[in-house]
Amino acid sequence: MTKHRPNTRPRRALALALASLLTTVTGCASARSASSFRVEQPFPSEAELEQISQRPAPTREQLFTEAPVPVDAWTLRGPLPESTALRPYAGEDPFARATAELVKGDDDRRVTEGMSCLAREYGRFVLAHQGRPSQELQHFMAARCGALSVTFGVRSWQLKTPDEVDEHEAPPLEVGRELLEEALSTAPPRATLGAWAGSAGGRSIVIVTAGAPQATITALPVATGGDGFVELRGRLERPHGWLQGYSTRGEFAYSRCEPIDNMALAPDEFGLRCPVDARDDIAILELVAAEPGRVLGGTVLRVLVSPSGADANHYALRSPGAGQAGSRDADSLLAAINGLRGSLGLATLRGDTAQSALVDNLFPHFLAARNKFDGGRLIDQIATGMMAGWKVEGLIRGSQILTLRSHASRSMERALAESLFSPSNRAVLLNPDARSTALATLVDDEAESSAAMVVTYEYFEQRDYAREQSAFLDALDRARRNRGLPPVTRVNGPVAERVLGAGMTRVQRGESAPDEELSDVLREFVNRSQRGFQGAIYSTLVLDGWQPRFSEDLLSARDIEVAVKIGHYRPSQGAWGHHVVFVVFTVLQ
Repeated sequence: MTKHRPNTRPRRALALALASLLTTVTGCASARSASSFRVEQPFPSEAELEQISQRPAPTREQLFTEAPVPVDAWTLRGPLPESTALRPYAGEDPFARATAELVKGDDDRRVTEGMSCLAREYGRFVLAHQGRPSQELQHFMAARCGALSVTFGVRSWQLKTPDEVDEHEAPPLEVGRELLEEALSTAPPRATLGAWAGSAGGRSIVIVTAGAPQATITALPVATGGDGFVELRGRLERPHGWLQGYSTRGEFAYSRCEPIDNMALAPDEFGLRCPVDARDDIAILELVAAEPGRVLGGTVLRVLVSPSGADANHYALRSPGAGQAGSRDADSLLAAINGLRGSLGLATLRGDTAQSALVDNLFPHFLAARNKFDGGRLIDQIATGMMAGWKVEGLIRGSQILTLRSHASRSMERALAESLFSPSNRAVLLNPDARSTALATLVDDEAESSAAMVVTYEYFEQRDYAREQSAFLDALDRARRNRGLPPVTRVNGPVAERVLGAGMTRVQRGESAPDEELSDVLREFVNRSQRGFQGAIYSTLVLDGWQPRFSEDLLSARDIEVAVKIGHYRPSQGAWGHHVVFVVFTVLQ
């Protein structure tokens, strides 16, 4: 017997439960029992969550920053780019040019057309409304401008000027240069930058934007997708354990992006084909990823295209229903979510009272941590604690989390409508496999702000994993292609399905452990064929978009036959169930 030990590198607090075990059985020999198959779960305990909830309540200043100005529509003035290409700034704005001059020769930072466009559109909104745009409108501005940084900072300074100052006249450059130098001193590493200055209504403003892209892509024209698909090809700046892509379709629907067939990819590269509606003036595409060893991911790329070929310069809030003005509690939010799901033919979500109470106790501490510069670790701990679902009945297969933030004058239905700009938000709210939800809301009229937390849960039910099994083998073939090897021969006949299926059923019922069952499955394969077989077990919490780390045995043999079966099991003391993958293979002579 040979075993491949699980990865023993130090794990971060959110170590994803991913393990593999390899067993070899040759000829008619009996399979020796594999050592215990163990996985870790990356969730804080109930006791740890209770300690957090007992901390002093955060103050208003800790919970809410400056409230955004609520608008239902806004039109960008431009000029706007015709592609998503990452280009250095080459315009005539004196502040953007001054910023470019300040970072000249700095290989770590550069001024781009996209970020300067974002600075300009953001500044025009502030001049018009004397306040910042909502998060969703900021995302629209950035995506339409081709600013690939999904997370960016905005520094702004407003200066009083005589009322007769022309709208397009900027404040003196010597004043703005000092502000630029101050902003650049806090810009992140590998930052893309933008700057703009303008005047209106007796005020002048200087805007500096800065962000570090987490992904680069092959440039796309904005007017694309007329054939119903958009292909995203590029590279992530950091390694990823799983990657998911989403696209908006129509007013409220979304689609999942799928890997491009037969595309060779390096470990940090991606190639996805995203369905869009050719009639849409605007479609938003997003990639969500997590680093290896993490179950909690985040948006790493946001792209705007126009399948219909429209200018795509107008943001408009579309409400999925009438809603009640002033309805801002969790019951109203659940009614709005279920109203939207019902209109799309989806099952309603069951509100989980006990889990909602837990989320309600943690939510203020989560918001306060998000507003702290060094709150990242606590954010992860609380978020994964909510996702763990310790008060939820049933074996959890997965959980998604979404934070809504809006102006206090908005009903929860309107806050929900704002969130639907994002396809990954739609994927949380409209997941057809979600069955229950835990909700919490906070409203502060004096701060003019409201916030809500939505956590959805799906459960292990009777399920056909044929698509996921095919995706697992597709990923294996791509990894082999990168080494110049042919695809594996896939074994999916009735005998292999019966043997693997029976073994997986026993694991799911808790009648045997995965490693014990693997030995029995391998023995059955050997007895039936009189050939040597090897078996591997993989386990993961997040199956969609998972990037398995294949053993060398699967990646080195030229000709190999492989059978795969995916199911689940319940680890001892675990918050969630685990997806488990049986892989049985033989090297052909």
